[in-house]
Amino acid sequence: SRVALRTAITSASQAPGATPLTLGGVSARIPAPVEIADAPSDETRVSAASLLIADEAELSRFATILDDVSQLTGPERAELLQLLGLAWLPEPGAWQTAVDLHRTATATTLDSVGIVPPSPINLFSAGAPIPIWVRNDLPYPVDIVLFATPDDLRLDVTRANEVTAGAQSNTRVQVPVQARVGNGEVTVQLQLRSRTLEPIGAAQVVDVNVRADWEGVGIVVLSVLVGGFLLLGVVRTVLRLRAGRTPRAAADSEKDAE
Repeated sequence: SRVALRTAITSASQAPGATPLTLGGVSARIPAPVEIADAPSDETRVSAASLLIADEAELSRFATILDDVSQLTGPERAELLQLLGLAWLPEPGAWQTAVDLHRTATATTLDSVGIVPPSPINLFSAGAPIPIWVRNDLPYPVDIVLFATPDDLRLDVTRANEVTAGAQSNTRVQVPVQARVGNGEVTVQLQLRSRTLEPIGAAQVVDVNVRADWEGVGIVVLSVLVGGFLLLGVVRTVLRLRAGRTPRAAADSEKDAE
């Protein structure tokens, strides 16, 4: 910087026996060649720097779930620059510990949003939503998309489901499904992605036991039972009326005989 250059010039000019220097005099001097000594690189630092930069790139992709990506990328860049500073050179052991702690914290952040492992689901109707829970451990709300892909045509699933997961909470997502003709086991693949389609968290699967025709069978059985009860009620009513008429008819016959 200019301040540093002026300080160096002032110090040189104040040395005993030194010729006074000015900024104009320095700029007018003939440039002289300078050789840079070839020093061996520290492979440990080079490898760690490569890993840190790769982690930063992955965190930048992950941060697309936020409205303001700098909430994650800003602190990450500041800590990265601090770890790559030369102040750590005298303390390689402490530096390696700091690098390991930073990488662990980054991995925790990358795992802070994901799908809660779902339990198997029994589907007894033609159309019903599948409940899926999304975990968000970040102190910020996130906007993500839940993609659901069945491995069988028995089940028609809404593929993309937009989700706004609250900060430090689990959010329930209802994935609409429509069962087609046929029964059986269907596996639905679940994957969270950011709005830029970056994968978020680990993929999960949910097993759905499709029994869609049971709804039709149940309606038929219920209809038969209701019809049977109605018919039974009519028969009992008719028999009761006939039973009431018999004594009355006998009394009328006795009156006629007299």
